[in-house]
Amino acid sequence: MNLLTTPHDTVTLIKRSRAGVRKADVLSLQKQAQLTNEQLARSLHITVRTWQGYSSDDKLKPTVAERALLLAQLYARGFDFMGTERFRRWMQKDHQALGKKPPMEFLDTYFGIQLLLDELGRIEHGVLA
Repeated sequence: MNLLTTPHDTVTLIKRSRAGVRKADVLSLQKQAQLTNEQLARSLHITVRTWQGYSSDDKLKPTVAERALLLAQLYARGFDFMGTERFRRWMQKDHQALGKKPPMEFLDTYFGIQLLLDELGRIEHGVLA
């Protein structure tokens, strides 16, 4: 299943988190987002070694699946709004509204990803910080 097209309503996300997400699905997200193993593992709160130890058909435990779905939600919104390449560049550049840091630095916490979703919302609505 493509995590970028998963419905992002809360009930669906809870069910998907509890059921687990296959590594193969997260690998697809990783490829589309162009995240390194280190970046992905940091965002999922696992080690690179743990990530590499999963087989493609393994389901990630619910806490890791939840983080993968949250990451997918961010990238789906960014890709939809800015376009794939532009959003990838946006994630790498320092931004004044983010304390002169790149969005990529905020992927390791729920609050950081929420901050990025909020920032995308402000940009979508023409509200500059």
